[in-house]
Amino acid sequence: GGAIYCTGSTVKLSGVKLKNNQAPVSAGIGLSTKCDVTMTAGELSGNSGENGAGICIASKSHFKLKGGKISGHNVKGNGGGMYVSTSSIFKMEGGTITGNTANHGGAFYFGATMDSITVGGDVQITGNKNGNLYLEDGASLIIGEEGLGENAQIGISAQKDGAFISEAPDGID
Repeated sequence: GGAIYCTGSTVKLSGVKLKNNQAPVSAGIGLSTKCDVTMTAGELSGNSGENGAGICIASKSHFKLKGGKISGHNVKGNGGGMYVSTSSIFKMEGGTITGNTANHGGAFYFGATMDSITVGGDVQITGNKNGNLYLEDGASLIIGEEGLGENAQIGISAQKDGAFISEAPDGID
């Protein structure tokens, strides 16, 4: 991680601004080996590298984004805004991810070995170059129990066996 690198820790970030960092992977925030990070509001922008310029989540780590903005990242590889892999979990409640560029998944690239991606609320994942959400073969996107807000927008690209799953609230089939 160019700005923040986490390994085996719990981190809570609120209102941070991580801008214009450079690193081969995870120029903004890098999670490796059992990290648990919650970011409320804040902004990640203008970071650059090979993969996951905004955030890279790997090795059984968890990342929860509550609001905020991830924008203007540029990578030569995959996942301009975020790259998620290796038994990791990502949750997003509201927030905006736009204006990112990558070979695949301008906003996000999700590897098949990750556990889950859950989104809800008024998420805005649009306007990213070379796909918004890219689901590798076997990866899944889950709409959380609260559902999507009336202003939510999500663009998705999937390989042949990627999946989109919507979980209905209790009592609704």
